[in-house]
Amino acid sequence: MVRELVHSFLMDLCCSLKHGITFCDPSLGTSGNRGGNVVLLHFLLGLRTAAEDQVVADLLVNILKVCPDLLDRYFKETRYSFVPRVTSAWMGNVRLLKKICEAQPDISKSCKTSEFIPLPGLLSVAMVTTVPAVRNIIMLSKGLNLPSTVVKHSILSLVSMVLRRALRNTEHRLSEATWPRSQMYTLPAAQEFVQLCREAVSEVLPDMNNLVAVWQSLLKQKREPTDGPAEPKEGDVSTVKTRGDRDRSC
Repeated sequence: MVRELVHSFLMDLCCSLKHGITFCDPSLGTSGNRGGNVVLLHFLLGLRTAAEDQVVADLLVNILKVCPDLLDRYFKETRYSFVPRVTSAWMGNVRLLKKICEAQPDISKSCKTSEFIPLPGLLSVAMVTTVPAVRNIIMLSKGLNLPSTVVKHSILSLVSMVLRRALRNTEHRLSEATWPRSQMYTLPAAQEFVQLCREAVSEVLPDMNNLVAVWQSLLKQKREPTDGPAEPKEGDVSTVKTRGDRDRSC
């Protein structure tokens, strides 16, 4: 009962733009201003059980949903490690990462802004929620090269999420219902933004041939019968190797 009341209070305090201590940063932290929601950032970094505690995770996810300007700084400063490893701790961290990303809007707020933003700045804002800082080519490539099917499934799921979100943002920018009403951007500008977005996303994704090869390999394994014990699925961490789990951030 007490925990529920505290959780409700913290949700109002940390997640309400009207009554709480948060404020809206239209640049989503890309303006270079190191101020912003610093108090909330420090609070988030202190939530060290979010990967194991659903209530704490709910609070963290909702704060980042209201304050996406904290996404990049949180992922850079958090003690959670997202470097792919075959451990239940890593699986828990990835599930938390997915919850955070899924809570963000499919279409970036930058695509709905009523203010003129030069295309490079517009792209920077859009990339904050499309490709959070933790997802980079090194992290994704390492996961695909590990022998674990569980890890590969998780990495491909993250890649799929990035591609779907990027596609929705580019489709929105090119939508005939969007650009005829715009008095700030022309259709050529929209097309240039889409090209910039594609280039930016391609820079953080692993080699496409490697992605396709891993995907085809997993499909083949799924179709072929096996006499040995089945490898655990993503949600089944009880049988995943747990070496290093004493440190949840391993």
